Amino acid sequence: MNLGIEIGGTKLQLVTGDTTGQITQRFRFAIAPEQGAEGILAQISTTIRQLSEPPESIGVGFGGPVDWQTGHIATSHQIPGWAGFELANWLREQVPGALVRVENDANVAALGEARRGVATGFKRVFYVTLGSGVGGAWS
Repeated sequence: MNLGIEIGGTKLQLVTGDTTGQITQRFRFAIAPEQGAEGILAQISTTIRQLSEPPESIGVGFGGPVDWQTGHIATSHQIPGWAGFELANWLREQVPGALVRVENDANVAALGEARRGVATGFKRVFYVTLGSGVGGAWS
């Protein structure tokens, strides 16, 4: 099983999927900004424990600057408590043995559209996200 996590400024989404990319479960939660990163991490941890089996891989789209090579969160412009947080390492502690990747949410969205969405087959893709923040990606 694969696990996808979207951490934004107003919502948290987790989805499980099979090897074909089909979503098998979806969890969506409103974020309480006053609880900060700790509240979001608690919700992720609780949801992971509720899954029928541990995920083999975890991919995260984070709404803010991320070092994709390490899974280190630079900051969040909406939710306190993320600056300097090692999200990939934390997820590896939650699910030992899982392959974990953390990337900016706009980059992940652009990749998804390029690989499986409306931009499939295009040589170049420009993607803009508009939500509680503004992001963009060029592929």
